[in-house]
Amino acid sequence: IDVQNAASMLFRLRRQGVDVGNRWEELADKAEARVGDCLSAFTLPHWMMALTATGRFQAAARMLDGMREAASKPGTIAPILRDAAIPVSEAVLAHAQGDHARAVEAMRPALSVMHRMGGSHAQQDVLEQLFLDAAMKAGATEDVRMLLERVAGRHPVAPERRAGYAEAAKAVRH
Repeated sequence: IDVQNAASMLFRLRRQGVDVGNRWEELADKAEARVGDCLSAFTLPHWMMALTATGRFQAAARMLDGMREAASKPGTIAPILRDAAIPVSEAVLAHAQGDHARAVEAMRPALSVMHRMGGSHAQQDVLEQLFLDAAMKAGATEDVRMLLERVAGRHPVAPERRAGYAEAAKAVRH
């Protein structure tokens, strides 16, 4: 949970233009040591955030390979990896590489099943913000609208008044 919280906070801060210095390094070191460990599906996209934030794209590719291998084996984690963790992690990688359209395409089908990875709505919020950021940068207005509607239905504060969502909400209104 500490990894999830730390990666989530660093991602959000960086998205808001805050210089987080080298704080990703410790998480990326830990992530690189965990390549192949797929027991915590919800932690995987957070490991991916740390790897990609530090430019460790080869380690990120190895992590995805390990996830695909685990998803090919029988067991209860395989469908969660296939349907949610892998597409979301692919989106994290594509987003970090500046391929925002690819990030949106990879993650869109997983949005409705991300809850299967675990984590509360509040914890999954960072993944929704990643999708929103990618959709905005890709010019995917319908995906931006869809995501804003999705989060508006779960939160008492309108997206226009929430950090991480306000810019997108204002942009699609105009």
